[in-house]
Parts: sequence; C-alpha cells; structure tokens
Amino acid sequence: MTDKHSHWIELTQAPQAPSQGVTVVQTLSGCESLPRKPSNSSNDAVGQSSLNAMYGQFNLGLHVGDDSMQVHQNRAHLLQSLQQYHPALNSIHWLNQIHGNDIYQVTDKIGTAAISADAHITRLPNVALAIMTADCVPVMIATDAADDNKLIAAIHAGWQGLSKNIIAKTVQKMVHQFDFAAGDNAPAEMQKVTRGWHAWIGSSIAQSSYEVDSRVKDAVLSVLNVSEAVATQLFQPNADKVGHYFADLPAIAELQLKACGIHQVHKSGLDSHGDARFYSYRRQTQHQLPATGRMATLIFMD
Repeated sequence: MTDKHSHWIELTQAPQAPSQGVTVVQTLSGCESLPRKPSNSSNDAVGQSSLNAMYGQFNLGLHVGDDSMQVHQNRAHLLQSLQQYHPALNSIHWLNQIHGNDIYQVTDKIGTAAISADAHITRLPNVALAIMTADCVPVMIATDAADDNKLIAAIHAGWQGLSKNIIAKTVQKMVHQFDFAAGDNAPAEMQKVTRGWHAWIGSSIAQSSYEVDSRVKDAVLSVLNVSEAVATQLFQPNADKVGHYFADLPAIAELQLKACGIHQVHKSGLDSHGDARFYSYRRQTQHQLPATGRMATLIFMD
C-alpha cells in the first residue's frame, strides 16, 4: 500500500512480511533523483534546487536545519494520510534520538516534551512509534499476535546503538513485561517468549556504500558472538584502503534479533544511499551538501 501522494509505503503488505496485527510504514523523501555535486561556479548554494536536494519534499526531522513549521506540517500530514487507511490511529510518538541505548515506554499519559531515547515500546493501540533515519537501521518489533497483552517496539540502530546492544536491551524490556522468570538460563528462557515474535527492518544504507574504520568494526564486533569468517562477511575489508571496511548494518541487526530468539525477520532490502526516495547522511557528505532530511519508519497496532 502506498499513499496517493507517495509519501510512504507499507512494509507489512508483502506476502513474505505478514502484518501480525500491526502495520509498519516507511516514509519517502519526495525526491525523484539523486543530487549532483555542487559546481564551484554555481550561485545556487541556497537556491530552491539545493534545498530540494537537502530536504526533499517530506523531511520529518526537526534537528537538521529545515524550517520547523514545514517539518511540523509534514508530520501532521503523515498522520492525516495514515488515518485515511487507519481511521482509529490517533497519534505518532517521536523521539529525540541520541545514538544511545535508552528505551522509553509510551503510556496513555503522552506528554508534549521530546523524550531523549533511541527506542520506544508500547501496549497502546492506535499509537504509532516513529524512528527517524538517514542510513541507520530502523528496527520494528511486534510480539506474537496470539499474546493477550501485545507489545510493539521501534528501535534506532546505527552502529553506535548496535555496539551498545540496543536491540537486546529493548527485547529484554519487552520480555520482562510478560510472566518471565530469568532463572539460571535466562537467554534460553527469554527465547521461549520471543520465538513467535516478528521484526521488520526498514530502509538503511547498503554494505557496499557504508565504509567504516577499525574503531567502528571493533566496537560492533565486541558485542557479537560470531566466527572470524562471519565477522569478515559483516565487515568486508576495503582492498584499496588499509584499516577500512564495508559494514553490513542490516545483517548485524538481523543477527542481534536472532540472538534474542526473533527469527522471523522481514528485511525491506531498501537502500537509503542508492535510492533517491530515501534520505542518506553518507550521500549528503559525499555530495558536499550542508544537510539532509530524515525519513521515518513507524509501527502501530489497530
């Protein structure tokens, strides 16, 4: 499903990604082509085409230098657009994302102040949880559809969040809201709870475009229990640049989900860097643009 103004696509519509009673949506930038590097002779540095290259038509980030009124209008339009298909949806919960591993639980007492965290969970129906990205991995989780007290989560999983185990910490917070006794074998017991859960991975940067140094590689691998062969697959050496690697963030997120017992992982395969429909911080720097917008991945229960 896509809204008529092409501002979002649904990730739970495909047969290989069943909804499990929830909806997962990926917003789009509104750009139709990739930006070109600016010409030194151009006087368009602050012109409309440059603004479009930076912010597109549907930027949802308030922290990237875009006009705040326009961003609030975009957020309001997103809610209204989703309500055309889900009339009961009443709000979208946003975070002030800080590349950490703090998790916030959304209750029926939703305030107006921005919460600084990189994941949020809720039991509330008709409240969408949003994660903003521009290359990082958005991870959406839903507990088993048969659960009486269903939970959903939305996680911002960049390399920093992945290295701080934000996925596992979020799953643990969700699990402990069920009748769960850790005992002496907590990981195995936790996986009994999570084995019917589903996860969705939205648009994020492809491995071929995400070059990192050994500092990032070492930080992420320090929390992964993988063989040297798997580590090399996740961080493929750059043959032209010693000490640099191409990191596969979606695959790392998938590994961490499966380590938590969530094996039903639905990957969108959408590349934020190579596809003009999405925002990309790495593409912004390569094209020497001073800023770029943020898209959102959202999950909600009817």
